[in-house]
Formats: sequence, structure tokens, C-alpha cells
Amino acid sequence: MSNKLLDRSQDTLFYAAQMHLFDALGETNLDRLAAHLNVSKQSARRTLAVLEGEGLLTKVSFRPAVCKLSSQGLHALGLV
Repeated sequence: MSNKLLDRSQDTLFYAAQMHLFDALGETNLDRLAAHLNVSKQSARRTLAVLEGEGLLTKVSFRPAVCKLSSQGLHALGLV
């Protein structure tokens, strides 16, 4: 994994943690994530795929792309 993707993955996890703590649903969508990371939707989608593959995020819906921290992601960040 490249350093840029690793940094983006870490930023994504912390953003998802913020959504978990402060958003009623604990979810974020692709548009908000891309805006938060200041990257294209395609880059944000790749980052989501990596984190989903590692079991840290779970897709809630595909269209629109919505995700949230998985139970493994919550444990990894010490939120449970």
C-alpha cells in the first residue's frame, strides 16, 4: 500500500469514527468522504474498498455508496 493511500485510509478511519460518535446514524457517504479527504470520488472509493477489504468498514448501501465502521473497526479504534 502506498504512503498516500495509507494516509488516506487513516484519515478515512478517523472520519468514520467521528461520524460514529457525532452523527445519529454513524454513517458517511462517498460524496462527504471525498470532500473531507479533498480527493476525487474515485480515490475515495478505492480507499473505502481497501478498508472494507480489511474488515474495518462496512457498506450500508451501494447506491448511493454509504459506509460505517464495522465492529472490527470500532475495536481497532478503541471505541467499544
